[in-house]
Amino acid sequence: MNKFDLELNKKRIIILLSMLGVIILLILLEHFLSNRYERLKIDKDKYFIYTNTKNTENNSLVPKVNLNSSDASIVNNEITSESLEYVTSDNKKKNVTYRYNRSGSLISLVMIYRDIIDNKVNYNYKTYVFDLNKDGKLLSNDEILNKFNITYAEINDVMRTKMKNKYNSEVTRKIISKDCDFTTCFLNLRNIYNFIDDINIYVENNRLVVYRTYNVYTDYHEEKYYSRKDFKFVIK
Repeated sequence: MNKFDLELNKKRIIILLSMLGVIILLILLEHFLSNRYERLKIDKDKYFIYTNTKNTENNSLVPKVNLNSSDASIVNNEITSESLEYVTSDNKKKNVTYRYNRSGSLISLVMIYRDIIDNKVNYNYKTYVFDLNKDGKLLSNDEILNKFNITYAEINDVMRTKMKNKYNSEVTRKIISKDCDFTTCFLNLRNIYNFIDDINIYVENNRLVVYRTYNVYTDYHEEKYYSRKDFKFVIK
């Protein structure tokens, strides 16, 4: 083996060792952070969000936030109170469920309340985002937006664009008449006068998500073209 080959092999070994070192450091860092966050749990054997109450008759699931913080305690009491009529309901179409996500130090929870009013399915959402780096503090909407460096005006624009795409699709498929314009007809039928009203902010896989419900029961019988996913807006 000549001198050039020896030098090349040395460089390869150095690169491989460097890569291995970075991987080991990342594993150690993740382990350190996991142990650091574990101390925030009330029940160390359970995840940060877990099912606390369920009703198999109407498929209700009520979570508990497993964080030893005053904010988590307040939220748990709020969830228990607001979920009671759903989890105890005999109506199989009325229930409460939830979803959660961990994105780095952020633990996000969205409560999903499903009800039947005048034979119409209604969904309501409520979101909570906790920051493990701040000992389980519940973040305000403004604090979350600051983390993503985004404004309410920008969220409004994204939501408006997504709803405009929905409108164009319905017109193209002749679900609604083209005589129904976007602002004074399409949006008004959904009781949308301001996109930012009643938004619920959520973080999912490091992406900013907004839940926002609106009316889908119109004179055009559009409800069959909508599902729960249409109330979820991926912003950034």
